[in-house]
Parts: sequence; C-alpha cells; structure tokens
Amino acid sequence: MIDPIVKFVYDNIDVDFTLEDWATRIADWEFKPIYQDSNLAAVVMVKGNEVHVVVDKKYRGKWLSRKVIRNILGTIIKEYGHVITSTGFGDEDAAKFIERLGFEPEVTVYKLEKLKHIKEVICHQQPEQ
Repeated sequence: MIDPIVKFVYDNIDVDFTLEDWATRIADWEFKPIYQDSNLAAVVMVKGNEVHVVVDKKYRGKWLSRKVIRNILGTIIKEYGHVITSTGFGDEDAAKFIERLGFEPEVTVYKLEKLKHIKEVICHQQPEQ
C-alpha cells in the first residue's frame, strides 16, 4: 500500500511514471509533511542535502514558516554545509521562491532528447575502421 504522503506528492507533481513506479524511485527520500489546520499543506522531500517541495495549491504562500526553515534547512546546512534544490527551466515562480529563501543559482543543465540538425541514423552508425 502506498503511503498517503507519497500519494500527496505524486498527485501534486507532473511525472510520466505510475504511482507505484514513482514510489519505488523515491523510496530512499525522507518525506517531511507540513500541516496547516490539520490539513496536509506541503511536503519537503529530503535526500542528503538535496530538498524539493510540493505544495497543495490552496496553501501556496501560506505553509512556510521560520520554524520549518530552521528545522529542515538549518539542520541540513549544519550537517552538510549547504542545501541544494532545482526547478524546471523557465519556472520563474519557483525560481523567485527559492531565491527569496536565500538559494543562489549555480549551474544550468540542458537536456537533449532529439537531434534537430543531423539525421539520427548518422549518430548511431559505427565508426569506420
């Protein structure tokens, strides 16, 4: 049976996996639920010094407190010296949020899924010997 907190996260993100596949992929992450008025408002996912946050839409801007920042991020900084996170390219709202928390951008990662200027067959041919 899937943990309700794992299902909450899955229901509030965009992934191409089934719930069961996704739950297997994130099994080594720690989930820190944040409640508002007895309702699950957000979940902070932690693995080592990496964090990601999933928030119920109706609690955006209402779930984060200094206590949460101190308890979660402060603990990670104390242990690892820094916290890392990432956001999708072009997600300006997420970038503004994490920068307001004090995160600074460090690298840009690009992803290539399809060749646009070369026939794909050429790339997979074996080199002549």
